[in-house]
Amino acid sequence: MVRALREAASELLRQETRSDLRKKLGALSRDVEIDGTEDEKNRFLAPVDRVEPLIDEVDAPRSGDPLGKGEHDKQRSGRPHTEERA
Repeated sequence: MVRALREAASELLRQETRSDLRKKLGALSRDVEIDGTEDEKNRFLAPVDRVEPLIDEVDAPRSGDPLGKGEHDKQRSGRPHTEERA
C-alpha cells in the first residue's frame, strides 16, 4: 500500500506545476530508507549493544601495527646467498 502511494505521488509530481505541492509530493514519493542520505538511512537501523573485547583481541596486533619478528624476519637474518658452485 505504501508503495502504491509513493508511485501515485511520483505520477502527480510529474504533472504538478505549483511549487508548494511539488515539494510535498516529492517528500511523499521519496523512500528515505532506500533513497536517503547515509544519515537518513542510519536512523532506521537498530541500535547495537556495546561488546567488550576479549583479552586475546586486546593483545592481538592490529592491521596498522608494525610487524614484530616472525617468519619474514627469519628470511632477512638467514645466511647470505652464495655463488653457485660449478
